[in-house]
Amino acid sequence: MMKSAILLMVSCVFMFLVFSYIQDVEAANKRCHINQMYEGTCGNDGNKACLGDFKNKKFKYDLCQCTNVIRFSTKLPHHRLCNCSRPC
Repeated sequence: MMKSAILLMVSCVFMFLVFSYIQDVEAANKRCHINQMYEGTCGNDGNKACLGDFKNKKFKYDLCQCTNVIRFSTKLPHHRLCNCSRPC
């Protein structure tokens, strides 16, 4: 009788730890994204350029991806699209 009570308690504690870990992982994966267009091209390290563009924003963004935007006319200036994210 005592063994089954101890086994039940150990099982409950184990399940609690597993569910707590899953909730922590889900919370860590949530990120807030922002997309903004800037003049110029991405160059050799556009991701750093995008991080620099977002440096003075309200929130601190830590991951950026730079994409050159296709120009439909050579008369238009070059633009790049910065897709940055931060933990929510």
